[in-house]
Amino acid sequence: MGSDTGRPDVPLLIGLVTSIIGAGGSMRQGKKSWPSAAEWPNLPDELLGMVRLKLASPRDRVRFAAVCSSWRAAASRQPPPPALPLLLLSPQDEDKEKRLYCLEDGGMLTVPVTSRLCGMWINGSYDGGWITAGSMNPGLSVVILNLFSGVEVELSAKQRRIDCVHHRGPYVAWKIIFSEAPTSSSCILAAMTDTCNIALCRIGCPDGSWTMEGCERAELGDMAFCQGKLYGLTSCSENLLRYDIGENKHGAPVVTAAHPLNVQRRHGPICNTRCSLDSASYIFELRGNLAMAVMIRWSENHQAFFKVFELAQSSSKDDAHDYSWVELHNLDDYALFLGPTLSRVVHVPMGGRGGVERNHIYYSYFRSLYVEEKEFEGKSHLTRSSWGDRMYSREDHNVGDGEDGVQQIPAIGYYIFGGPYVPMWCFPPDF
Repeated sequence: MGSDTGRPDVPLLIGLVTSIIGAGGSMRQGKKSWPSAAEWPNLPDELLGMVRLKLASPRDRVRFAAVCSSWRAAASRQPPPPALPLLLLSPQDEDKEKRLYCLEDGGMLTVPVTSRLCGMWINGSYDGGWITAGSMNPGLSVVILNLFSGVEVELSAKQRRIDCVHHRGPYVAWKIIFSEAPTSSSCILAAMTDTCNIALCRIGCPDGSWTMEGCERAELGDMAFCQGKLYGLTSCSENLLRYDIGENKHGAPVVTAAHPLNVQRRHGPICNTRCSLDSASYIFELRGNLAMAVMIRWSENHQAFFKVFELAQSSSKDDAHDYSWVELHNLDDYALFLGPTLSRVVHVPMGGRGGVERNHIYYSYFRSLYVEEKEFEGKSHLTRSSWGDRMYSREDHNVGDGEDGVQQIPAIGYYIFGGPYVPMWCFPPDF
């Protein structure tokens, strides 16, 4: 992994060390005394740990470990902060490296990738740098590997293809999610396909192919694992389903039942067409509960923006509904990252982490091609991909508390112009 310059910023790191030394140990003698060049590799771990804690950027933490073997060893003994998502500019291209935007410091990371990914569409992500990618090539429709290390999860021929007995395949998987880390043999993959609703596969079951569910059901708009359970949210109608997962005779996971939950309709308008360009709905886990973020025009006088709802059980036995969507007006010490292939909440301490603030929504727009670039006139682009695609960010206009009572959590959207794919969030290793 590198930066735009591709070399460690050693002077910055040395400056941090010298500033700490200047305020610390050498002052006991009443004057400053700096280590010689030969002593830099022999600085005590305690001092190096203090330096590393001052590095908010993952790029600088990588540079720190690249200075020398002793600094790298010291870094390995210091627990890094939990990783924040990076924004992958192009989920599909022929390039031999991927460019990822880092919100913490507003910079770019460049990651060389295996040729295996060339021409494939990255359609899922998991903690630690794991991604899934899909292809329409016969016999190679699913690949799981680590974007940063290049390590690939071995899949059998059956697991590499998503087929349905009712339709011709192979199929495009719009989104693939993990029940747990793909290094576990019990990890279940759930895919939203272009023809059928959900396809399931277990990594530790090479003899079992993907199993399909819901070909005849209403189209899903999103899905998520929450507390080990799989949920699906239908497009437009926002009906919520909870799936029971069992096994077939080959040990492969299958949906044994799909339970429509009796949820009271949330407040506000509901999009009644999947082709709307200013609406989107995502489900995700929030503090152990299922939650939903909805982008729509909440008022005729305002642009579309996100509201967040948490699923709660009905408090009254006389209520006709078992559950209801309770609106959240504040995310507290969390930031919410939304996108068509990954939606996740991340804890952010008071004061934020670089450019990432608590109680904020960060999203990659789900129909970036249909957002007119003239909306960004006067704004400089944040970065440019190797294909010339331009990425902008735009903070949603805060409508505040108007006469219509509309409230809004601060949100920032990221848009790509010039390419056909929406940028996606992916979690790197904890650097």
